[in-house]
Amino acid sequence: LVSSVHWPPQQGPGDMAPPSESQRSDALRIPRQGTIFEGGDDLGSKTIKTLGSYVLLINNITGPGLAVLPLAYQESGFIVTTTLVVVLGIMSAQCCCFLAEAMTKIPGNEFFQGRVEFTYLAKRFLPYRAYVVIFALFILSLVTQNISSIVESGQTIDKALLHTGNACALEIYPNPGFKCLHHDDNPDDDSVFGESYVITVGYMTILLISIPLGYLNLDDNIWVQIISFIGLAVICALWCIHFGMEGLDEPVPAVAGSSAAFGYVFFNYSFVITVPSWINEKHPSVSVHSILWITTVIGIFFFLIIGLLGAMAHHYKDGADLLAKLTEDGTAEWVRIATFFFPLFSLVTSIPVFSIIMRYNLIENHICSGPMANFWSVLFPWLLSLLVYGGNSINVILDWAGIVTVGPLNFIVPVWLYHVATNLGRSSETGEMDAKYAQLGTVPEDTKEHDLHSVNAIAELSSSSHNAGIHGAAGGRRRSSTRSLEAYAGQEAYKALPGWRSSSVFCLCLTTVFITVALTLYSTISEIAKEAGKPLM
Repeated sequence: LVSSVHWPPQQGPGDMAPPSESQRSDALRIPRQGTIFEGGDDLGSKTIKTLGSYVLLINNITGPGLAVLPLAYQESGFIVTTTLVVVLGIMSAQCCCFLAEAMTKIPGNEFFQGRVEFTYLAKRFLPYRAYVVIFALFILSLVTQNISSIVESGQTIDKALLHTGNACALEIYPNPGFKCLHHDDNPDDDSVFGESYVITVGYMTILLISIPLGYLNLDDNIWVQIISFIGLAVICALWCIHFGMEGLDEPVPAVAGSSAAFGYVFFNYSFVITVPSWINEKHPSVSVHSILWITTVIGIFFFLIIGLLGAMAHHYKDGADLLAKLTEDGTAEWVRIATFFFPLFSLVTSIPVFSIIMRYNLIENHICSGPMANFWSVLFPWLLSLLVYGGNSINVILDWAGIVTVGPLNFIVPVWLYHVATNLGRSSETGEMDAKYAQLGTVPEDTKEHDLHSVNAIAELSSSSHNAGIHGAAGGRRRSSTRSLEAYAGQEAYKALPGWRSSSVFCLCLTTVFITVALTLYSTISEIAKEAGKPLM
């Protein structure tokens, strides 16, 4: 179709001169619905500034993983745990950079001026079967993380209510009806209502807070992230004061016999898959490289301080984490109150973020429309969470979901995408397609889209040049596109490893994959041994 379009168009008497080559190029960058430039009201805009970027990523990095690090220090020792925290933190930041550069290899997104979600990268660069598996793991990861956050934060509120007086719920099964527990009751399960299927006050509180936020876009949630970060920082500061008052005299070995830290630390770095959604909505003035590395360093600092000081202040028995220790009877009341609030600040604000990112990926991959994407991403995890809210069954589900998803999605897939995206144009069919369509300011999903886009762009340019002139009323869409691209003037293409030799890059990628596979295998063997009643040392 493109070859059949005559350029320039046939002119008649009185017609204006045909547009120049540069003007034709501008026309080919007209955004249209369905491209990476436009997504409708269900996708956010590029308004997240530097402060919002910092708090969003720091919240994603830290979260509930802080609570298990003191136990990791005591069981595995100072040297092993610290090394894992630092090395895996560096690996995760580098994998984020890999994803960022892969995003720039999509035509029309050279400076992050478009939208390219995590799963769309897999769809664009990887074999179709690999894309399907990655998409399924991606949805599984976000759904299980949301279920975990819903259950843990709701159960924490129930425990706080029980501590102050009564905890009430509507029991669905096995004894339907309204029931209340009193402070004297002391249930052993994670849920104060045992194995019953219930809708508790804690569950409803979290639901009323997070569901409205899930219907917003990521850029609209930044104010919530700022509040969450402030609360998290205050709680961590109070914990440090408490640790100092308790006395930092609990022995922490340099190296211990247990390898529990491998699993504890590994699952703390599952934020990588959320980074593309932030990049899509960051302001053009925000530096991707600086934000990624600075936030990772801050996250590592949080892990080391809380982990080491918490291990030196208390002894943790039978696998109890920091939250369980600081809510025991006999702990200072102000410490218990601060600890009860920790899941609210670290978990509740992550629920809408995961819902939003899931919605973005469903829409961009044309899996479903906006309303259905909202149902599956915002409401569906709440329905599933009712099935596992009671008892401790959620722990087994989440352990296996983490083993299956964390390593492949956050470490192996970014390396794979980076390798394929940065080597396009040599022998890859996808690379040849991208090179062929690089002149377009969009991402054609097939040749028909490319042909239609080209013909429409040329026709619109021709019509506007005949009727009003290129520099007159050339059309609001083209003017809007030009203005949006002006914000990226003078920027250089993003590089994950500027100045690195290809052999060094290959060694780094290979090392990342090797460490990830080793930790995933260890986690799998450890979980099987634990279920068999023979936990690994």
